[in-house]
Amino acid sequence: MQRKKKIIISGLVLLIILIVVVYLRIRQNNSEISKRPPQITNVVLGKVSYGEMIQTESLTGDILPIQQANIYSKVSGNIEMVYVNIGDFVKDGQILALIDTTIYSQNANLANANYNQQLANFANAKLNYERNKSLLEQNLISKQEADNSKTSFDVAQSQKDAAYANYLNAKTLLSYCKIKAPFSGYITKRYFDAGVYVASSANSPGSTLFILMSSDQLKAIVNLPEKDVRLLPKVQDILVSADALPGEQFKAKINKVSEAVDLSTRTMQIEIFIENPNKELKPGMFANIEIILDRKNNVMILPNDVVQSDEKGNFVFVVKSDSSAHKSYVETGISHDNKYEIKSGISESDRIVITGQQLVKDGSKVRIIK
Repeated sequence: MQRKKKIIISGLVLLIILIVVVYLRIRQNNSEISKRPPQITNVVLGKVSYGEMIQTESLTGDILPIQQANIYSKVSGNIEMVYVNIGDFVKDGQILALIDTTIYSQNANLANANYNQQLANFANAKLNYERNKSLLEQNLISKQEADNSKTSFDVAQSQKDAAYANYLNAKTLLSYCKIKAPFSGYITKRYFDAGVYVASSANSPGSTLFILMSSDQLKAIVNLPEKDVRLLPKVQDILVSADALPGEQFKAKINKVSEAVDLSTRTMQIEIFIENPNKELKPGMFANIEIILDRKNNVMILPNDVVQSDEKGNFVFVVKSDSSAHKSYVETGISHDNKYEIKSGISESDRIVITGQQLVKDGSKVRIIK
């Protein structure tokens, strides 16, 4: 029993000794750490620069023609001649194709002959009416005879007018045999060749002969985010580029604004006109659109990575004369091209940490290497 107690007491003594040794060792290490000089971070300093900052909104869209038309035939018949092909430039009013005029020419001649006949009948009825009117005034004929001549005159006049309308209609149908361009542009598609029978657009709306596009000026429909709608009146420039034309930029301007925000996308649709003086852009190309919403000159600028943030806001490290770095909270403005506009919080004379700032702590000493 006594032997067992001795073993327990010996174990407790050894445990106490071990605890004391560990404690003394920890104290020694802490003392050594506290005596070490604080670690100094190497940094590179710089100052704010001044320059231009622009606020942009980058959007995408498809390039579309200002004018596009599906060209149909207004009359049915065989295509006698086709004068244009894909890629041809045509002028407003230029003849694109000709429908066989045989039937329409005959109908016009027949209508003209009928009109001339009705015109002669009208002239005769008019002469007879005026003669009988004079005879009635002299009581040489009865009123019934005079009324009959007046009725014949009215009928002849109506028949003349109807014949003239039929003649004009026949002439119009004949003119429709010449299929003309409604505006100047390029033929982008051609669907029929000479000899093919085509139905009029009224009878067959799907019978497109050509597609005509104007490419002197193009347009794009884009959706502007709701947050930028208020800046629309301040839009200064719009630049358009296309992946198919690297390095090229084209000026554009706002043509129409929908004036309503889409509830599902929270965007407002706008239509822009794109200048295309050399016709390099083509309808159907994918467009990258940069809308310059705001432009400021001679403002303080810092690289984005120099500006850090915490729960209080954005800040930079400013190094004092004693080589200590301190947080200086700044108000930022426009962010563009990996740069911030600095509205307030620092001055142009401040020495700002531009490299190594991620390792710096507020109030710590730094070693300036540049």
